[in-house]
Amino acid sequence: MANIAPISYKVNYVDFDGSFITSIPSFIKLEFVKQEREIGYLYLDVPDIYSKDFFKADGKIEVYRKIGGGEFYLECNTQWVIRLVRFKTDESGKSFIHILARDGVSLIDRRIIAYPAQSSYAKKTNNADNMILSLLRENIGSLAVDTARDLSEYFVIPPDNSPSICPSISHNCAWKKLLDTIKSICEISTNQGTYLTFDVVKGDGKTFVFEIYTGLRGVDRGLTSENKMIFSISRGNLSYSTLALDRTEERNYIYAGGQGEEDARIIREYANDDAISISPYNRIEDFFDATADSSPDYVVAQAKEREIEARAKIVSNSHIQQTMNYLYGYHYFFGDIVVMEHKDFSVDVHLDTVHIVCDSGSRETVKIYGRNLDDTDY
Repeated sequence: MANIAPISYKVNYVDFDGSFITSIPSFIKLEFVKQEREIGYLYLDVPDIYSKDFFKADGKIEVYRKIGGGEFYLECNTQWVIRLVRFKTDESGKSFIHILARDGVSLIDRRIIAYPAQSSYAKKTNNADNMILSLLRENIGSLAVDTARDLSEYFVIPPDNSPSICPSISHNCAWKKLLDTIKSICEISTNQGTYLTFDVVKGDGKTFVFEIYTGLRGVDRGLTSENKMIFSISRGNLSYSTLALDRTEERNYIYAGGQGEEDARIIREYANDDAISISPYNRIEDFFDATADSSPDYVVAQAKEREIEARAKIVSNSHIQQTMNYLYGYHYFFGDIVVMEHKDFSVDVHLDTVHIVCDSGSRETVKIYGRNLDDTDY
């Protein structure tokens, strides 16, 4: 599909300290995927005019985008860290360089929680957002016991949120991947009523900055906002739309088992009576192993967490169509909440994934993936 408005791209290559190296005006293809709570990926094909040592591991790519006569903006406010440089010659004899880079979230994935199980570094109780910040300081920041792990010269971690609006939780995470643990904490907070997410964005050029978002990453343009943005087939800004009430993975009566053996084992139950009562046989049971902590309260909390996770879902899956009044990067952005309409249903969806492909002629394809705030299937 042709662009609704003229789109321009500018791709810069910068060094570790943020020093500008060059602009890449004649790329062959640019593709990137950015998703909340996940590592983003960028693929860049450029002419084979650079030396084999020009693009260095952990050098940084910046992608700037402009709509029409507007100003260039840093797409997704991120820098992409080079991890692969491939020199290719295709069947026609055309040579080019293929670059794979990952966003700043990938830096978190380079760390584990390198502390023993019963230490204060691995066994924590705190508000969910501040627990994440604590884990970062101790494994990638200034409070790392092994100072060789301290990346704070390049990775900025903000102070604790005070007051925090996130729930207080307990978590045991010795020797686990740091990124996986942070994602798990976000999910727990979200399931307990406070949406929690994060990103790693560009700082002063030399630094990456960890950002934490409570409630929402972007702008609320949903059902309860004063500035609703509505997508539907009839409005011409959706090319495909589905909506379903999905009970296929529902579990509404949870037994959780804590520490101990046989009759001495701590067993707690949690039920969603409203869900169970919809039919004579809608009691759907599950068992959850909650042995990470000896507290009975922890076992109850884990049972509740499992029930929330396995609730029935309103699932929306829609393909956004770019129009003059609904342009990505101008009217709405990555992280926003918008409204999806289907027949008589209207639901809030979270634009938590953006996927853009652009060729050398600035012909681009924009794919925006929306998910329900509760959960989703695609």
